[in-house]
Amino acid sequence: MAIIGILLLLGIYASTMVFALMKHPLADRFLMASIFCTVAVPVLLYGMLLVAKNLEQKGEELRREAEDAAVRTSDKATAPASDAPAEKASDAPSEHASGISAVPAQDIINEKGDC
Repeated sequence: MAIIGILLLLGIYASTMVFALMKHPLADRFLMASIFCTVAVPVLLYGMLLVAKNLEQKGEELRREAEDAAVRTSDKATAPASDAPAEKASDAPSEHASGISAVPAQDIINEKGDC
């Protein structure tokens, strides 16, 4: 990918030099387009690299979360069933995988039932 970008930039720079020296009626327009591409192409390549990097990181996070969820599910399936009643959920807020803590609804509503 990087080699393609380098070759593309070198081609743009070479074409800019050629268009600057041409005596063709459309040479001015070609030169302006080439100068525009000299700025726009590196910016677009940089943006594409940033997006690819962020998508790769997000994919890794989602893959880890899916693996963790699969492990938790398989652990619950292999755990022996007990005759004891299930424990009441803790009043402490639980933390989501994204780092956001979930607050139970009863903690948000006051005694009158207003929010």
